[in-house]
Amino acid sequence: MNLAMLAALGMTDIHAMNKLKVMLGGVINGVATITFIAAGTILWPQAMVMTAGSILGGYSALIFLKSCRKRG
Repeated sequence: MNLAMLAALGMTDIHAMNKLKVMLGGVINGVATITFIAAGTILWPQAMVMTAGSILGGYSALIFLKSCRKRG
């Protein structure tokens, strides 16, 4: 959706469009995070469990994919 919007605005370089899309997404998520922290709506114990699970899942997927690459 973002790439389509950037193309409609006249951008043609897909790499520049993707870079801008990622940067805008990071800014949007950062602003949302700061807003939720300032509002005091984050349940920190649950957030830490979710963060640990996300990190563990990401590293597990990386290890699995590397092992698949070695076999095939």
